[in-house]
Amino acid sequence: MVLAYQNGAKYIIIFDYPKINELEILTNKHLKAIRKSLDYLKAFPHKAKYSARTAYVLPKDYGHGFRGPDDKIWGLWGPDELSPKIWNCANNLLGTYDPELDIIYEVDNEA
Repeated sequence: MVLAYQNGAKYIIIFDYPKINELEILTNKHLKAIRKSLDYLKAFPHKAKYSARTAYVLPKDYGHGFRGPDDKIWGLWGPDELSPKIWNCANNLLGTYDPELDIIYEVDNEA
C-alpha cells in the first residue's frame, strides 16, 4: 500500500469476502499492516508530481486475486482460462515497468 501511495495512488481498495468458511482473507497481521500504512500516509503526505504511467487494464468485473496463476476470482470462484494469462502478463509487465505500472479494471461508463 505504501508503494502504491508513493507512486501516486489516490485510492487503495481492499476486498474481503464475507466469512464463507473458517478461512477469512484479512487477519490481525493484515489489519496491523493497514494501520501502519495509514500512519505512514499521515506522516508523509504527497508532495511530488507524477509523470505518465503504464496501465494494464483487466477485463470488466474481473477480480483476480494476484496470489498466483490459479488464484480465485473475487475470492469465490476458481480460476478460468484467463487467470494464468493475466497472472503471467501482469508479472511480465511488473518486471518491465515496476513501480510505474498501474493494474486497473475496465469501467462501465454507463453505470
